[in-house]
Amino acid sequence: MARKLITSLTLQETKELAKVCKFNFNDEELIQIQNKINNILIEVKKLLELELKEEENYNTSNNCLRKDVNGKSLSIEEVFANTKNRDGDYFIYR
Repeated sequence: MARKLITSLTLQETKELAKVCKFNFNDEELIQIQNKINNILIEVKKLLELELKEEENYNTSNNCLRKDVNGKSLSIEEVFANTKNRDGDYFIYR
């Protein structure tokens, strides 16, 4: 069964939501929050109206990272060669 999409909140609904969340807002803040929530709901409605195909790959970023390659590890002395902030095998953050 599909749920009905809430497209906006009344000021009273916003007050009830704030009360359930244990937030205390004055009337001016409630109006601002109501407007923000309603703007979010408008955007959610737009997203739900999109007709997307499941098989499409939406990742358009190119992987610019190098491939992992096994190689020679640095020695402890090489790792700490450029720092004075060291305590044994650990860096010290100051």
